[in-house]
Amino acid sequence: MVATEGAPVKGLSLCSLSIPHHIVENRRKSTDCGDCHCCLDNYISLILRDVTVPLEKRGTPMPAAVYLIGEGGAATAALHPLRIEILSQLSEPDSAAGLARRIGVPRQQVNYHIRQLEEQGLVRLVGERRVRNCIERLVQAVGHSYLISPAVLGQLAADPELIEDDTSPDYLVAAASRLIAEIAGLQDGSSYPDGGAPTSTLQADLHFKSREAQEAFTADLNEQVARLASKYQAKRSPKGQRFRFLAGVYPVPGTEQRGGSPHPRRQ
Repeated sequence: MVATEGAPVKGLSLCSLSIPHHIVENRRKSTDCGDCHCCLDNYISLILRDVTVPLEKRGTPMPAAVYLIGEGGAATAALHPLRIEILSQLSEPDSAAGLARRIGVPRQQVNYHIRQLEEQGLVRLVGERRVRNCIERLVQAVGHSYLISPAVLGQLAADPELIEDDTSPDYLVAAASRLIAEIAGLQDGSSYPDGGAPTSTLQADLHFKSREAQEAFTADLNEQVARLASKYQAKRSPKGQRFRFLAGVYPVPGTEQRGGSPHPRRQ
């Protein structure tokens, strides 16, 4: 059943409410039967008191699989322990009252934290519903999981251009940091209204028998990347677009003695 505030509830009729005939007749004659409980308006109110009727469902996007937080205020808001719990529970729409019952926290407290998250864009209003004589706001988290962009750190964010040794873990971390920060800037979809940004991912788990084998692999990889870059590199033009390619090789902690999957996974 869908209704707008102040409008009749679709799908409900006098017959479906089983209202006694004499009450309907009294209402039609615009007379008062003398008993307030026999007033049609009061009777309907009593029946609808426990009926939940959605008032509005807004056309909002689905939560992102990974939502990148790019603002300091949003990062601070998300790191509050109770707000982490709230975000994890709002993968599906719910009201402050419904969420409060589920996590065992007072509704007023939950509502306050939801408002704070909403101000930072981490929770969005997706609909409203009438419950008894009240209208509940239905909210939903903007992501199923979250990652804080290194850009939040401003001038303290890692910069690979400031690290001379491009074979060091520091350089790899800085390059990955820049990747996350740049991808965060593409997430709102404004640059690609017809679809997501044209990204691709290639990942493979390898098990090298020696350090020499790993170094040989890296040398071959560099050679192949240079060859492909030279083959597909085009002169800059208004129709073209600049892409960044990043490849990193590192030992997986705690898996030094395990075999790997030789077949790369493409996305």
